[in-house]
Amino acid sequence: MDSLAKQNYSTELRELNWDFRDSSEDRELSQAHWYPARFVPEIPGIFIGYFSEIGDVVLDPFCGSGTTLTESLRLSRNGVGIDVNPIATLITQAKLLKFTEARLAEYTISLQNRVSHYALQRELLTPNYNENRMWYHPETLHNLSAIWNAIGECDADMEVFGIATFSSILRTCSSQDRHWGWICDNVRPKTLTQKDAIGIFFRHLQRFGSRMVQLEIERQELAIGRDRPTMTVLTGTAANSLESISSNSVDLVVTSPPYYGVTDYVRSQRLTCLWLDLDVDQLKRKESGARYQRHRLDPLSSYMGDMAQSFREVARVLKSDALCCIVAGESSSRASYLGAFYQMLEEIGFVSEERILRSIPKRRSLNPSLISEEISVFRKIRGGDLD
Repeated sequence: MDSLAKQNYSTELRELNWDFRDSSEDRELSQAHWYPARFVPEIPGIFIGYFSEIGDVVLDPFCGSGTTLTESLRLSRNGVGIDVNPIATLITQAKLLKFTEARLAEYTISLQNRVSHYALQRELLTPNYNENRMWYHPETLHNLSAIWNAIGECDADMEVFGIATFSSILRTCSSQDRHWGWICDNVRPKTLTQKDAIGIFFRHLQRFGSRMVQLEIERQELAIGRDRPTMTVLTGTAANSLESISSNSVDLVVTSPPYYGVTDYVRSQRLTCLWLDLDVDQLKRKESGARYQRHRLDPLSSYMGDMAQSFREVARVLKSDALCCIVAGESSSRASYLGAFYQMLEEIGFVSEERILRSIPKRRSLNPSLISEEISVFRKIRGGDLD
C-alpha cells in the first residue's frame, strides 16, 4: 500500500457508492449456488484490488460460499478460506476449479450419458430415502437419484463441481416452494409437485461451468504470464483452522463474520445435508451466532467469545500494519453487539481506520429488520503485543 492513491484510500473509499444497487451479482459466480448472506462481489473485489498485490495472500476466515476467494483468484492473489459449514466449503472448492470450454463439454457429455443410463433403472440408491421422499415428487426424486449416482462415476477431479451443481438445484426441485426459511425450519411440503430435475440440473451445470470458464479467462487477462495462485479451503472453526497457518503470513483479510442472531447457515442447506448424509443437528452446534441459538442462556456472550478466539488467530497470522476489512450487520430485533465487537478487535490489536454504512436492497436482505451493514477497515497495529 505504498502508492499515493492507496495512501489517500480513506477519501476515495468514501466517494464510492457501497450500496451496489446495480450490482452484477446476478450475473456473477456468486449466483451459482444460493447461500445466505453472500457478499456482492464488488466489495471484496475493491478491497483486494486496492489493498493487495498480485501474489499476496488474502484470508477470509468466514468464507461462506467463497466470493472473497473467487475474487482473489480472479485478481491472482493466493487465497485461504475457512468455514465451519462443509456445504459452504464444498461450494467454494467447486468455484475454484480450473475450467476450460473443452473440459466442461467433455464432462457434460459424460454425465449426460450416465444420467440417461440411470434414469431408465427402476431402483436406484437414494441417500436418506425416507427423508428425501418427503420433499420431492417420486419422479423428481428418481431423476435426482439418477443424477446423484452418475456424478460418482464420472471424472473424479470434477466431482466437487458435479456435487455443488446438484446441491444448487435441490431447493428448486423440492416441492417446498415457500421462502427458504421453511426448509431451514424443516417444514415439509403438504403437496408433492413434479419438477424437471434432469433439465434443471444440466441447464444449471452449463451456466455454472460457463461462468467458471469466464473467471479463468478474466484471471489470465489480468495477470498475463503469472502462475495460477494457490487457493486453500479449510473446513472447521476459524480459531482451530487458523492454527495451521504461520504467524505474520497473510497480507490482507476480507471477511463478513456471521451476523448475530440473523440466520442459520447450516440449516439453510438442510436438503444437501440429506444427500451427503450430514447430521444437521450435529453441524449446527459448531456455528457461531446462528438464529436458532437465540433461545440459549446468554447467546450473545457465547457469540462474542467465539469471535474473540477467531480474531486473535486472525491477528496472529496477519502481517503487521496490514488491513482487516469487515462487513458486519445487526438486526434491530436482536441485542446490539457491533460496539462491543469493535471494542474487542481493538483490545486484540487492531485499530479502526474507516467505517462506512451501506444500505441493503430489500431483495438481498436476510431479515426485514436488517436494512444496513457497516463496512469497516481495521489495521493490525505495528509492534503490538501480538507481533
